[in-house]
Amino acid sequence: MSNTPPANVSHPNPPTSQTPPPSLLALPPYTTTSPSRLQSLYSDISRQKHSNPTSYHANIEWWRTALTGIVSSNLQTAPHDGSSSRLVLSAGRPLVEQVRVRGVGKPLGLGAVVVRLPIHFFLSLLPLPCITKTDWGSG
Repeated sequence: MSNTPPANVSHPNPPTSQTPPPSLLALPPYTTTSPSRLQSLYSDISRQKHSNPTSYHANIEWWRTALTGIVSSNLQTAPHDGSSSRLVLSAGRPLVEQVRVRGVGKPLGLGAVVVRLPIHFFLSLLPLPCITKTDWGSG
């Protein structure tokens, strides 16, 4: 996978502990999202829940795909020690800062997205094919 951002989205801020690595924009669904759509996704989408439920659910699905990619690509860093995990979505202020995109800003509705994710989303982050009987010790 290339670390070059797609041509249809602005380059992110230079990487620091509070901004995303350049490879964020190389992840699906970022690669297929226009700048205007990204602006919409980074706005407070919670207002759409009742006024435009179809768009609201499409936006939740976009974020589900994005968050899955962020976690499974090991791009998220833990706020306490800078480590990363392919299993844990640390949904807090550091995540909001890590997905900030230059020219778009930070996602204002990410909290609304996380509380709407179904439990099976979190279970889908587990690499179940990698778990074997020997992983659990003897027995």
